[in-house]
Amino acid sequence: MVTLGVGVLFTLSFLCFALIATAFGTPYFLAVVWAIAGIWLIVSLAAFFTMRAQLRGANHFGSLQSELREDLKAIKEAL
Repeated sequence: MVTLGVGVLFTLSFLCFALIATAFGTPYFLAVVWAIAGIWLIVSLAAFFTMRAQLRGANHFGSLQSELREDLKAIKEAL
């Protein structure tokens, strides 16, 4: 899945380079560059909020907390 995501991002990047190269020397060059930057910003924000929604409520450090509790218990028993 990660490989597919990386491949899609590279494809989109080269598509953007092609659009910029096509618009080079035309009166629309700056508009194309800013439009591409805006689209990438929207894509990045959408990815951020999607990941944030998927990770909401997850206990990321649950196993670490249980290990630390067990370690503290073992230390107290040893003392």
